[in-house]
Amino acid sequence: MTFHTDNVFIGQAKRRHHTNKMRTEQLKIFEENLSELNDCYSHYIFVWEQFIIDQKENLKNHSQKSTTEIFSKNLSSKQFNVSLDYLDKSHNGTQNLILKSIYQLAYGYFENYLIRLHQFGQKLNPEILDLQQKMESEDIEDKKIFDKFLNRLDINVENLFEPLEITTLDYIRLRRNRITHRSISVQGLLLDIINNHGTKLNDFWDESLKNKRYKVDFKRKNVDDFDKLELFDFLNIYRKIALKIDNEFINKIGLNTFIKYFLDKFMEANEKSIKGFKEERKKAKFKMYCKVDFGLDISDYELRNIAF
Repeated sequence: MTFHTDNVFIGQAKRRHHTNKMRTEQLKIFEENLSELNDCYSHYIFVWEQFIIDQKENLKNHSQKSTTEIFSKNLSSKQFNVSLDYLDKSHNGTQNLILKSIYQLAYGYFENYLIRLHQFGQKLNPEILDLQQKMESEDIEDKKIFDKFLNRLDINVENLFEPLEITTLDYIRLRRNRITHRSISVQGLLLDIINNHGTKLNDFWDESLKNKRYKVDFKRKNVDDFDKLELFDFLNIYRKIALKIDNEFINKIGLNTFIKYFLDKFMEANEKSIKGFKEERKKAKFKMYCKVDFGLDISDYELRNIAF
């Protein structure tokens, strides 16, 4: 089995066609992580809303009774033995803590996606520098993982993202830092974005997101608390940003490199089972493998370089 590369130019539109369908395994994992956060929080909202419906009369007529009295069959009531009035009033604080935790976890998943994608890039191209290696130019902004990732792959952030997308990423990072460190200086940087770009960010994401914004308001100055629905906006923003990064990563690495990588994996898994197949059947099986497992629809033109 051999894979022949040549210098035949693959048009930009053709390359974009491939990468718009193809997804890296790292992106799939990130999207699964976000879906899990989405589903878990949706489950929590559903359960609490149903609780309010089911316990409406108790909350109204027995507000001073304790949870152990009203929910005596609940084995956990002793661990949270409070009045129904307190249970109802304390919910907002509990919900906000959950939202903060999920917000921070989503940010961690995003950085982990970038780290894993960078490691995958190094596997495909050993010339890519480690994230901790210094760039030759001292003028390059290179402190955040996001910056390090783009710089190591020689991706121009201004060419890849709209200015308001970059501002959004700054907002997300600063709000995460504010939650974690309670820093006054971070609060000042956030207020600068809110005052100067808040309205534009709201308009931009109303146009960019499929269902507009659910609840996030980039003009709101209270960034320490969350509305129960704005988490869904951030998860959707992450999805759009990560898809752009993934597409550009694939373009930077190059289609032929990915085909070679997929071919090695395909042969490792199928070499014995396809040994007696004719060439065309091997190519058809490999083509289906790329499409099903990686979302890459290889054309006959590209298959011509492969000889099993």
